[in-house]
Amino acid sequence: MKHTAPFTLHIPKPCSENWNQMTPDEKGRFCQHCQEVVVDFSAMSDQEIAGYLSNTSGKTCGKFLPEQLNRGIGAPASNRKPVISIAAMLSALYLFLPEAKASLRPLTEQGTKPLADTSRKKEKPVQLISEINGTILDDENEVLPGATVIIKGTRTGTRTDADGHFHLRLPEPGATYLTLVITYVGFETKEVKVTRPHKNLRIRLDTRTMVLGEYAIVQEKSIWQHLADKVKMMLS
Repeated sequence: MKHTAPFTLHIPKPCSENWNQMTPDEKGRFCQHCQEVVVDFSAMSDQEIAGYLSNTSGKTCGKFLPEQLNRGIGAPASNRKPVISIAAMLSALYLFLPEAKASLRPLTEQGTKPLADTSRKKEKPVQLISEINGTILDDENEVLPGATVIIKGTRTGTRTDADGHFHLRLPEPGATYLTLVITYVGFETKEVKVTRPHKNLRIRLDTRTMVLGEYAIVQEKSIWQHLADKVKMMLS
């Protein structure tokens, strides 16, 4: 069924089956109770959801975040006017140009001191490094590969490897206490205050509340359909 206009998803009768006990499947997980595949929509964007449903006929079961339900979801990107993409590109270019110009300015124009005379060789001081490493787990002690670990208030961060391990190397001197912000799709964001150096951390994330069940699609009316309805009411 093609969805060329905004629509709303809702689950009339949420399912009480345990997602973690279902058999993993390419599209989500297979439910032994209803003998159907429950599609995992929780990590999809609105565009991805709309695109998936545009190529799917009939109803099926899905796993959703609460905020994905009972609100308008737009049409797939292929059905949108190209002017939107062009506007986005122009906006990105507008934001980028000032940074590009700033990078071309002489160093003295950026408010920093002129480069020191390096004609005489000087010994470089040894830079000390502190390390923070650990493992990110779910609430069932399973590792989470691809989880994001960022130092709060900075852009310094990393992702966990296939075994759920992360490793941060930070220059000294620096703040003794740091706050790590850990995010992973389908789990609650967690903040952990640590000292540095700190090794072999084990951080567990809590699963976000999910809604399972057979979804229903409510196609939203376009502005022309609303006008037509008003005209019919006036004429009746």
